[in-house]
Amino acid sequence: MQNSNAWVTTGIKTSCSNKRKLYLLCRESNDLKLKTHYRNYCKTLSKLTTAAKKIYYSNKLGNSNNKPKTTWSITKTITNNNKNCDNILMMKIDGKITTHYQNIAKKFNHYYVSVTDNINNNKSTTDNSNKINQLNNLYSAFKQSFTNITVKYTTTYEIEKMIKELKSKKIMWI
Repeated sequence: MQNSNAWVTTGIKTSCSNKRKLYLLCRESNDLKLKTHYRNYCKTLSKLTTAAKKIYYSNKLGNSNNKPKTTWSITKTITNNNKNCDNILMMKIDGKITTHYQNIAKKFNHYYVSVTDNINNNKSTTDNSNKINQLNNLYSAFKQSFTNITVKYTTTYEIEKMIKELKSKKIMWI
């Protein structure tokens, strides 16, 4: 696992320590000059940490041989996007929370398959003629019926594995 605070220098650590001391002083004191100094110190430290991060990540990207991979690595580090294959998908079905993947897939299948049936059933009862005309245009453009789409039980680990197995051949990075 990468250190997400590798950009922190000794100077930034010292400044953070001083900021903490200033905060404790400001908390005990009613001195407006001290509070103004503390606010300005915080703003300056914030700008400094932002600049340090930019420099660190720019150097990391500049020294990289595989820029797309490094870019994604930096993005994951900054957003704290760590992979967790133990995610449990939950869904409320018929008033009960379930984690059973096959029941969740069946519910999604039922919903998405019934969307077109609901459109067909509501087509004759819709009062808005504009909507009917739009649906008629779709029906005339697509005269054949479509096959049903089914969602099969798949874990996030399996999806990630399939994506990694895809080999990109002629990708041009700009």
